[in-house]
Amino acid sequence: MECMWLLTGLRPKYKTIAGFRKDHSKAFGNVFRRFVWLLKEWNLIEGQTVAIDSFKIRASNSLKKNFNDKKLKHHLEYIDNKIRAYEEQLEKSDQ
Repeated sequence: MECMWLLTGLRPKYKTIAGFRKDHSKAFGNVFRRFVWLLKEWNLIEGQTVAIDSFKIRASNSLKKNFNDKKLKHHLEYIDNKIRAYEEQLEKSDQ
């Protein structure tokens, strides 16, 4: 779609982008999950539980920095809730 706009000089309206984001919100999560699956398939990751949030990782095993499956699930739920809240805020501002 971006290529079509670039080739013909058309620019999408803000509502077009907001509508696309709203209509395909689940697809974005699926893309990221598919990307992880692809990395496993190419043997670039082993499939062990790893959580990275764009910061340098140092070896540390303090309780604050140690994530088990329960903590990770709780943190992922927190992130999903924050994403939902952000999407709702964007939708309100689009209106």
